[in-house]
Amino acid sequence: MNEVAVAILAGGASSRMGQDKAGLRLPNNQTLLEYMFAQFQDYFVFSSGHRTTGSVPDLFDSRLGPVAGIISSITWLKDTHPHIKQCVFIPVDLAYFSTKDLARLIAAEYQVAYFKDHPLPLKIEISSMVLDVFQDVMNEMQAMGGYPVYRFIQQFKSRVELINAIPKSLTNINYRDDWDIFLNDYLSGGVNPVSCKKVALSHNASSDPCSAILPDFNKIT
Repeated sequence: MNEVAVAILAGGASSRMGQDKAGLRLPNNQTLLEYMFAQFQDYFVFSSGHRTTGSVPDLFDSRLGPVAGIISSITWLKDTHPHIKQCVFIPVDLAYFSTKDLARLIAAEYQVAYFKDHPLPLKIEISSMVLDVFQDVMNEMQAMGGYPVYRFIQQFKSRVELINAIPKSLTNINYRDDWDIFLNDYLSGGVNPVSCKKVALSHNASSDPCSAILPDFNKIT
C-alpha cells in the first residue's frame, strides 16, 4: 500500500449542493473531506484542489474540471513522492465508495482502470508514458476550457472498464436530499463510521486526529 496514493478530488464548485461539499458535517462534527481521509487512511491520502491550505493546488484554472486536478496531482506526486507508483482519484462526494472496489481498481493490471458508466473514481499508474499523454491533454484542455474525463481515459491504450461494483458504491452526493439520505444511512448503521488513526494525515497536534483535514506535505515521505 505504500506505493499507492488516494487523491480526494475536492475542487468542484458544489453548485448543485449550494455549499462546499467537502465541508459538510457529519453528526460527530467530522467534515465529509475528513471522513473520506479516514475511509482510505491505509493508503497515502491527500486532497486535490480544495481551498484549504495544504491541498495540492491545481496547476491550471480550477474551472477546467477534474482532469486539471488529476494532472496537477500526478505531477506533484512524481516530483515529491517518486516511490508512489499509482494513484486513485475519488471525488469527495463519493462517500459510499467501498474499500473493496478501491482494491479492485488498484489490482487491475492496466495503466488506467475505472468502472463502467463511471469515469470516476479512476486509477492511473504513474509512468513516463502517462506523463507523455499529459502533455498533449494539457494543451488541448486549456484551448477547450476543460477536458471530459471520458475523453481523457480514451487517450490511454492500456485501460480497463470494470463491472459489478458493490451496490451504492458509485453513488454521488450531489444534492441536499442525497446528503440527507447519506446521513440517515450513517445514523442507522448503513454506513460504517470511520475513525482516524494517528497517522501522518494531520498537520496540527490535536487530541482528535480527525480535526485536521489535510496533511503537511513537507513532512510526509
